[in-house]
Amino acid sequence: MLGVGYDTIGQLAAGQFVLKMAIVFLLVKAAVWIIALGSGTSGGILTPLLIIGGTLGNWVAHVFHSPHPGVWAILGMAALFAGVTRSPMTTVIFLLELTHDIEMMIPTLITCGVAAVVSALIK
Repeated sequence: MLGVGYDTIGQLAAGQFVLKMAIVFLLVKAAVWIIALGSGTSGGILTPLLIIGGTLGNWVAHVFHSPHPGVWAILGMAALFAGVTRSPMTTVIFLLELTHDIEMMIPTLITCGVAAVVSALIK
């Protein structure tokens, strides 16, 4: 929880997280990240957002009984990151570089576009 989280992101993208572990990661990582940001310490937003978005995507995959939770985790990562940073095209390129999966480009592009629009509307 307190580490960087690159292994966690890889496991989420590969669909190797079970639902209970994803929910625990979501709650604890979000709480730790909020405390860290609120305290004014140095820290990033990249990996915490990817982990939080990935666990939300994993949860949605389990709700809809998807056979591919890794796809939903990647889309969750993309949606949350694009919504928070309001940079959908950068997020699409970043996730393409992160996953090396060209087949995910169109779903990621749609997800990032919707997330950016929703983020702009609730501004």
